[in-house]
Amino acid sequence: MLSFESVWSSSQRQGLTIKIHVLQGNDLLFLLWMVEVLVFSVKCYVFFLSFWN
Repeated sequence: MLSFESVWSSSQRQGLTIKIHVLQGNDLLFLLWMVEVLVFSVKCYVFFLSFWN
């Protein structure tokens, strides 16, 4: 997990392309999983707001 964070911080300065190239295997799957969870939570939040109003 420490290596993932160091790769993340260094690649943030270098851009998205290098981030994609550096991340491999489980790190990339974990990143995609985090994106999926974020999108899902945003959808639920928007649905809740529209339902509440």
